[in-house]
This record gives sequence, C-alpha cells and structure tokens, in this order.
Amino acid sequence: MVSFLANLLSEDGILFIRMASNFATRVPFIINENGKSNLPDGSTRYLLNQSQLNKVMIVNELSFLEPLKTVNVNDERCMSTLVLTK
Repeated sequence: MVSFLANLLSEDGILFIRMASNFATRVPFIINENGKSNLPDGSTRYLLNQSQLNKVMIVNELSFLEPLKTVNVNDERCMSTLVLTK
C-alpha cells in the first residue's frame, strides 16, 4: 500500500498516513504471520512495526517530513501518524 502511494507522489509531495502500530505499547500485542493482531478494544488490525517502516522507507526512498508520532489509546491500541516525503 505504501509503495503504491509513494509512486503517486511528486518529488515534493507529502504522504500522510495514520495507522495502527505497535510503537507505544506497554505490553506487546501478539501479531500473527500476516501482521494482524486481535487488540484489546475488540478489533483486528494490521500493525505497523519498526522493521517494516524502515524497509518501506528505504525501498521507496522516503524520509520523515515530521517526526513519527504515536498515541497509546488506553492500552487498547496505538495509532501512529507518519508524514513522509521523497
């Protein structure tokens, strides 16, 4: 998904993504082989992790325009905001 969006960016384009992650958990979520987790809030979500983020940024030649921000939502899920550019 990120690769598809990155290919649509112009040289000075900005990619804004907000998605579930495992960046700010006190107790690690159990993630299955597809990258999904059954979260305490009752939802099943794909969770972005640091190694995936590093890989997708290298492959697509992306860099942070703003620092990565993550909010822990009552220990039920974590939502990360990525602001990236080429």
